[in-house]
Amino acid sequence: MIRSLIVEIGPFALIFIVLAFFLTKIYMVYTKGLGKHFGEVFYVSLIPISKQGIKNTFQDKVKRYYKASNRVNYFYYGMFAVATLVYAMMKAIS
Repeated sequence: MIRSLIVEIGPFALIFIVLAFFLTKIYMVYTKGLGKHFGEVFYVSLIPISKQGIKNTFQDKVKRYYKASNRVNYFYYGMFAVATLVYAMMKAIS
């Protein structure tokens, strides 16, 4: 019963995680005051940025955004990996 529910709802849950990730990142860009440079900051921050890359950034707003963005990236990427793993395992069993 739970397995069939996971198999049915799994793709929607994965889409929801991706949508929540993008909405969180968009919200963070605008709340940090970086809306003017949305495209550049948003696309660069989709992958985690190294500590050295953050240190080499000149603007303090962007540094704070990149630090927070890395935490969000790790959280959502981890959650997506776990959800994908659970979905794949349940799909393989059924």
